[in-house]
Amino acid sequence: MKQRKKKEKKPAKQKPQKKQEEPEPDTGEKLSLLWELMPVALRAAGSLRRKISVDLLEAHILLAGSDPASVAVAFGSANAIIGMVLPLLEQNFHIRQRDIRTAADFQRAHSEVQAKVALSLTVGQGVTFALRFGWQALGVLLRWRRQNETEKTAKHTTERAVPYGKEPSHQ
Repeated sequence: MKQRKKKEKKPAKQKPQKKQEEPEPDTGEKLSLLWELMPVALRAAGSLRRKISVDLLEAHILLAGSDPASVAVAFGSANAIIGMVLPLLEQNFHIRQRDIRTAADFQRAHSEVQAKVALSLTVGQGVTFALRFGWQALGVLLRWRRQNETEKTAKHTTERAVPYGKEPSHQ
């Protein structure tokens, strides 16, 4: 038998490491703004009750997380909220077609919410709503921005604060 020469193994090429993506900005701030703007939008639409026709209302909610118990609790809470909000929407608007679904996925890391709404209203109703909502939302946005700026500056000053007599050594 012929003896084969042993081939030397080439060192495996190292794959370039992907740059770590910076974490997305906290969505909690955006949600807090949404919760502050929702009553403003409802007040602005109050005069248009039953005049606005909702042609399509779709909401697909996928709840996910690493803890199955918390996902199950969130799933139940989401269904309870839908059960409370949907009759209010149907009482105030004429909804022609709706599709609202909730689902739980125990394998995913993040939850998803997809919504689609199609409204029908006259131009005059749209202008009236836009003016009322715009004026009231401007106050909410300015107040929210001012509040966030003060929180950020307070956080920044407390992070940079040096306790008296304990300055960091510069080596």
